[in-house]
Amino acid sequence: MKTFAAAAVLVPLLLGPVAAQRLVAIDTNRTMVTIDPQTGATSPLATAGAAIGTSLALAYDAAAGVMFVSSGSQDALFTVNLVTGAATLVGSYGSAALTMHGLEYDSVHGQLYGCSSHDGGLYAIDRTTGLATLRGLSGISGTLNLGYDSRTDTLFGTSTGGDSLYVVDRLTGAFTLVANLQNSINPNALAYDSQVGTLYLLDNAADQLFAIDTTTGQAHALGSTGAANNLLGLAYVPGGTGSVQRQAHGCGAASITAYGSTRPGSGLGVLLDGFTGAPFVGFGTSAIALPFCGCTIGHDWAVVVAGSNVMLPIPNSLGLLGAQVGMQGLDLFGVGGCADPQIVLTDTLRLTIG
Repeated sequence: MKTFAAAAVLVPLLLGPVAAQRLVAIDTNRTMVTIDPQTGATSPLATAGAAIGTSLALAYDAAAGVMFVSSGSQDALFTVNLVTGAATLVGSYGSAALTMHGLEYDSVHGQLYGCSSHDGGLYAIDRTTGLATLRGLSGISGTLNLGYDSRTDTLFGTSTGGDSLYVVDRLTGAFTLVANLQNSINPNALAYDSQVGTLYLLDNAADQLFAIDTTTGQAHALGSTGAANNLLGLAYVPGGTGSVQRQAHGCGAASITAYGSTRPGSGLGVLLDGFTGAPFVGFGTSAIALPFCGCTIGHDWAVVVAGSNVMLPIPNSLGLLGAQVGMQGLDLFGVGGCADPQIVLTDTLRLTIG
């Protein structure tokens, strides 16, 4: 991984911290941790109440500030307090046959969903009673997981049976293949970062955190979550005011994905996929939209760094709140973009620090 040390020239110096954004994971033994989205490193958070039994999955309702937990031993839905770990029973799923490994909240339509490994079914779950109603069978074997992209209103799924990424039909339960995950061998949890626009995946066989390019299915390993953990649940808890917005500037097959955090004192990583030549990432503070040979240049390209995985460190300064940085990938000698010079440009990602 490369670090964009020159980023300091784009922003002022240190002042203080802001509210955290968090990836929260849960072990089968109810131990909850936070995960660093840059490195995969875990930090203790709390232990969920014993009433949950075996914890299998997490889903977070950001509007209500409620974390849901799926219990495998109780066949029921619980909520958990992230500070104290106190668990509250919502209710039974309605059948002891259900093993709800997948759990996700659709924030656009206000619906909680689950996937049961016993039949590969997608279920709509009542948030007030816990009752699960079958929407349809996926036809996919293995442990199924769910992740909801609130920006595109897309429910994604994975399966340990095929190590692949799917789009899930919320009316029929059908799983439509996007691509093989390529680098993940045992996907066991998904969570969508609504601020950065990134789908994260936990693989508890490799004990790794991954960022997924949802256009290619490429799963990029970000770091180890620790061999002692058996993390099966993952959820994203928003914090601060930062975001990463995508502008459709790309041409050719090269794609760009961000990971990490938008807050001061942290860092945002940039991943490039689909390049056939030499990859570069450009950074700049002046937004433009300059058509160029079938592509669009999205910013002033003040700093250019070689590589397909580049980190932008964000200094710990409250003075940076609201500041913006553009990020765009370039595939030098890549196929499918501009012929002379022979380059391919990706979409532009616009970071707002906060």
